[in-house]
Amino acid sequence: MPHFRAGEYGPRPAIEEVSVYGEGIVKLLEASVGERRQRLFYSNYPEEVRMAKAKRVTYFVANLEDKPGSLLKFMLDLKSQNIGLVGLWGYGTTEGRGMLYAVAKNPDKLRAAWKGTGVLAEEGTGFMITGSDRTGALVKSLEAIAGAGINIRMMDAIAVGGRFGSLLWVDASQIDNAAKALGCK
Repeated sequence: MPHFRAGEYGPRPAIEEVSVYGEGIVKLLEASVGERRQRLFYSNYPEEVRMAKAKRVTYFVANLEDKPGSLLKFMLDLKSQNIGLVGLWGYGTTEGRGMLYAVAKNPDKLRAAWKGTGVLAEEGTGFMITGSDRTGALVKSLEAIAGAGINIRMMDAIAVGGRFGSLLWVDASQIDNAAKALGCK
């Protein structure tokens, strides 16, 4: 339970239990802040019950030559333009070309850098899902997508240092439905 000091936010908040799930409880806190009343939710659900955090991201697909040094050249170009990435993955195709998927920290900057260069093959919207690395960390998110009747086109995930990150793609026509299912804008 969060600690509230008297006078810090006005009177001590009124607490109302909203729902119970196993050992977890979601509580609704009502607190006066100046002349404004705020309604806050506090959850002590066990972590395995909560869905991982999801947000919409813009991804870019680039065509590269599938030969030694192509990825290095690509990354040096991004570095020289100070374009940071949140995610990067790729693979070689049978035609001797490489497909590279990138999620930039600043999508507008990457889009501007690639515009007119012939590198940009596709741009779209996907979802970045993050949370604590634990067995079944993605289950609630995948249940939400499946429960909404949405097919996942592609997914990547990696865990490092006790955290995980995953990028998930659905058909463009299902972006808004997926966002709603995942609880993001």
